Amino acid sequence: MAQAEIVVRRRSETGKGPVGRMRKAGRVPAVIYSHGGPAESLSVERRLIERVLDSGAHVIGVCYEDAEKPGALAPDAPGPLAARADNCPGAGSSGEAVTAAGGDDAGAPTKRALIREVQVDPVSQQVLHVDLQEVSEHESIVVKVPLVLRGEPVGLKEGGVMDRALHELEIECPADLVVDSITVDVSGLALGDSVHVEDLTLPEGTKAVSQGGLVVVSVRRPREVEEEEVAAAGTEVPEQPEVIGEKEREERGEPTEPPPRGSAGGS
Repeated sequence: MAQAEIVVRRRSETGKGPVGRMRKAGRVPAVIYSHGGPAESLSVERRLIERVLDSGAHVIGVCYEDAEKPGALAPDAPGPLAARADNCPGAGSSGEAVTAAGGDDAGAPTKRALIREVQVDPVSQQVLHVDLQEVSEHESIVVKVPLVLRGEPVGLKEGGVMDRALHELEIECPADLVVDSITVDVSGLALGDSVHVEDLTLPEGTKAVSQGGLVVVSVRRPREVEEEEVAAAGTEVPEQPEVIGEKEREERGEPTEPPPRGSAGGS
């Protein structure tokens, strides 16, 4: 699978004013954090980063655009990318392409980065800011990936309903082995069955960070049936203890009231 890529520009201006003008121009401020080095302030075309985010990618390639020659890669970009801008096809492209060209001779992104945090406008849903974390190819990282259900549980034909409890799974794996999603086969689930995290088949080199006992999906009886059974159980009248009243005491020859305090029992 081709790796998603973005083309970024280095930026020196920060603050509300410059960032506001940048966003109006269709670009999004970003920061990339490096191992042991200073964080870099960047900008990326909004349509390009939104397409990458929509693809579900977690680890992406980052190419640097030449600030003096928009549309060309920076001259200090190492490797074949410095000479072949078509390997990072998003450069100056209005977001038309987001994946790297395949093949061993196609080159590689200047950096590989994990999408760490994305800020989104709650009203317009436009991306406002992106935080990236530089990672090496075989570095172990922790990410959350969506769980995709496949098949129809046999328990649905038995009158059951499917109850999904977990929509994404936190995993740990090398940066070059991150998957976009994990498929969960639910076709074999009968009424009363469930799938837990520990039951999932994970890709090679991947382990679950989420607790193994967490329920992913289950098939249960409809709530209406459960409520009816509970209501039916509640109609049974439990046996009440016998209460002896004054009349019964009189018939048995028992005193109905205790004698007054201080009275003598005999002469």
